[in-house]
Amino acid sequence: MSAFGYTSLMPDMLFARVRVRVENAEVVAVLEWDEELGYPLMRLER
Repeated sequence: MSAFGYTSLMPDMLFARVRVRVENAEVVAVLEWDEELGYPLMRLER
């Protein structure tokens, strides 16, 4: 914890979901920590 009350962002804190729509097409991408691999992975949900 810093003197300002902040902490560093660690990879296992990451979770992001993005939805993109173009006309009739839509995709949802997710970035999250994979505990088994010890690495953040991105995947497409649809």
